[in-house]
Amino acid sequence: MKRSFRYVAEGNECSSLNFPYVLALKPLLPLEYFNGGGNNFIEDLLRIPKGTDVYDLYCISTPSDITKIEKVGRLRTGSEGVRDGGGLFFKHQRREEDFEIKEEWKEVLKKRQGDVVGASYFDRIFDDNNNI
Repeated sequence: MKRSFRYVAEGNECSSLNFPYVLALKPLLPLEYFNGGGNNFIEDLLRIPKGTDVYDLYCISTPSDITKIEKVGRLRTGSEGVRDGGGLFFKHQRREEDFEIKEEWKEVLKKRQGDVVGASYFDRIFDDNNNI
C-alpha cells in the first residue's frame, strides 16, 4: 500500500508516509450497466459520461480494529472515456513492504491470523450495509 501513497497530487514525493492498512473500492454503477451492447468491457467503460460517480473509497486504518471502516472519498470521472494504447494495470504489493514503515502492524497481525480482510470481507459488509 505504501507505494500508492508515496506521492502527493502534484507528483512530488511525500516526506512522511501515512497510508491505510486496507483500501477498498465499492462500485456505484449497477452491474447491468456493463451488460448492454455485447460483451466488450472497454466499450462499456467508454460510455461512462463525464461527472459519473464510479466508486466509493473505503479504508481500514490499522489491523488493530478491522471493524472500523471509514469512507474516505469517491472516484468520479473527470472526462469522457478516451481510448489509448497504454492500458490500466494494478499490482498488488506484498504487505511486508508496508511493515518496513508500519512495524507495529506485523505484531498485531501475528495475533489476528484468522482475520482475513479481502474481497469477500468487503462484499459481505457492502451487501449488508449500503450506508457505510
